[in-house]
Amino acid sequence: MTNATPQASLPRQLFTMTWPMLFGVLSLMTFQLVDSAFIGQLGRDPLAALGFTLPMQQLIIGLQVGLGIATTAIISRTLGAGDQLRAERLGGLVVTVGATLVIILCIALWLLQTQIMAGLGAEQSLLPLIRSYWIPWLLSAWTGAMLYFGYSVCRSHGDTKLPGYMMVATSVANIALDPLYIFVFGWGLQGAALATVTAFGIGCLFIYPKLLRSGWIRFDLSQLALGKALKQLNGIMAPAMVSQLMPPASAMFATAWWLVLAPPPSRPGAWALASSSSP
Repeated sequence: MTNATPQASLPRQLFTMTWPMLFGVLSLMTFQLVDSAFIGQLGRDPLAALGFTLPMQQLIIGLQVGLGIATTAIISRTLGAGDQLRAERLGGLVVTVGATLVIILCIALWLLQTQIMAGLGAEQSLLPLIRSYWIPWLLSAWTGAMLYFGYSVCRSHGDTKLPGYMMVATSVANIALDPLYIFVFGWGLQGAALATVTAFGIGCLFIYPKLLRSGWIRFDLSQLALGKALKQLNGIMAPAMVSQLMPPASAMFATAWWLVLAPPPSRPGAWALASSSSP
């Protein structure tokens, strides 16, 4: 009889832990849609420039989601074994490794942007606009990844409400800042990315102090068996990342292939193909 209560409450626990993340993810999708709507008011070229960044964005998201899955699995397993101190150090390791990997990827994308855009078939006239957009966009991608790693640590400790609420709050802030940055300040396409940087940055300033106060992350990584921890992390992260990276790889291939086959007059609509594959 003593085991009946947890089993009976399992559906309720699943519901309680799922609904905040459900609304959080929906809010993220909403702000991305609103971003596109505002940028569309700037004209065809800014919207096309945005479309060519979407496969790159999915690439970064694939990395962060793969690491997030590994975070939840490893830290929750360590907590289940009763090793709270190791779980805290693993949280610090995840944030450190994630920040490093994403910034390396962002730098690589910046250095290879000309080759990437040529491979995707972007018109030469769009390259200056894309180049001016990529620095604030890559900064927003890195800030969003850091916020996501904080969410992952929260989820691994059984807290899904805080990430869910923060996703909604940052999405609302992003939507509110979009018209201000894009039209009022006159920053145009770059303003959309800077609005995301501001919203996600505020989220990071809120969630990381919370993680430190709760004792869910610590950075005395020298006390952690790094080789074993990194191997354990990679064992879950690598296959999860591969599955997450398949959509952006397919999107990049499909966009480049379509542009090769499509007649020139229809090429400016390439953003539509890229947009259709975005999450």
